[in-house]
Amino acid sequence: MSYYLAKISFETEQVNKKGDPITKKSEFLVAAESVIDAETKLAEYMRGSILSYETVQIRKTNVEAVIKEKND
Repeated sequence: MSYYLAKISFETEQVNKKGDPITKKSEFLVAAESVIDAETKLAEYMRGSILSYETVQIRKTNVEAVIKEKND
């Protein structure tokens, strides 16, 4: 399993002075077997959360592990 950095952009509900939608960019760290697997997992995660988004880039990282805090 590897970690991939997925970058997306999406339109917010806000508009600029010209009336054009404001675009926001976000990044997600995805544990996956391949770029295609990372894109599939990202799509599942994003389903229903944003009206529409565009995947700008997905690249493999050098991250070896994500250490999570234990819930005691």
